[in-house]
Amino acid sequence: MTEHACSLSYQISSLSRSCFLIFVNFAVSVLILISKLHAISTVHCKLDYCNSLYYNLPKPEAWVTSSIHVQSCCKL
Repeated sequence: MTEHACSLSYQISSLSRSCFLIFVNFAVSVLILISKLHAISTVHCKLDYCNSLYYNLPKPEAWVTSSIHVQSCCKL
């Protein structure tokens, strides 16, 4: 081993580099998770809005509009 590898500043630098890489990997994982949750929440919000349009509709009218709703949801 060289003197440089045993120096305190080298060890601190190596530890800092390792911690930084762990933090970056964690931050990327969190950002991916947040993006997925945002996409799921947007889809659920749109579906809730569409379902709210059918609330208290008479059955025949709801059935006719539900076929239109299915076609429009396929375009999402």
